[in-house]
Amino acid sequence: MAATLRLRLVAAAAAAAVVASSMVGIASAADGPAPAPTSGANSATATAFAAVSFAVAAVGYLFC
Repeated sequence: MAATLRLRLVAAAAAAAVVASSMVGIASAADGPAPAPTSGANSATATAFAAVSFAVAAVGYLFC
């Protein structure tokens, strides 16, 4: 029972971290200049966030 609660708290904390980091990215993108069309700066970051959010969802689905 305690393990289930701990896993739910970890999943919720990870989801909150992903949401908070995406909000920071949106806010900083609104203040900064637009990237060049040939720039691939955001592709690695978007892929990393997608992988983390998928992992959080999988852990939440399987263990909570």
